[in-house]
Amino acid sequence: HFLNGVSGKMKNVVFRQIGDKTVACAVPDMSRRILSEKQKESNLLMRRVIELARKAIADPLQKEQIAKVYKVPVNKVFRAIVKDYMQTKGKSTTLDNYSALFQSRFITNAKTRNKSGLNSIYKA
Repeated sequence: HFLNGVSGKMKNVVFRQIGDKTVACAVPDMSRRILSEKQKESNLLMRRVIELARKAIADPLQKEQIAKVYKVPVNKVFRAIVKDYMQTKGKSTTLDNYSALFQSRFITNAKTRNKSGLNSIYKA
């Protein structure tokens, strides 16, 4: 049988594994669901955190510096920011403190950029 072991969604059909059988179902209609206040708050926080993380990683130099702050590889910065803020319910100071420091240094030293585009204070 060609559907053995298949799971996931394709168009409007969901494939599930129940026991040793593959079952095809319609995609659940989520339009009538009612979210609790806690779910609404969590969704709002997530939207805000994603917006903040996107802004934070928009500048490659800032992204590298944030990677050092969170002690993660550069390709994991977005995830680290989201994790930090979601775990602290939006009250994280790690990135807030760093962002203020970075912005002041970046603006102050913007005129001292070298040919590679990096501020002289950030040379390794």
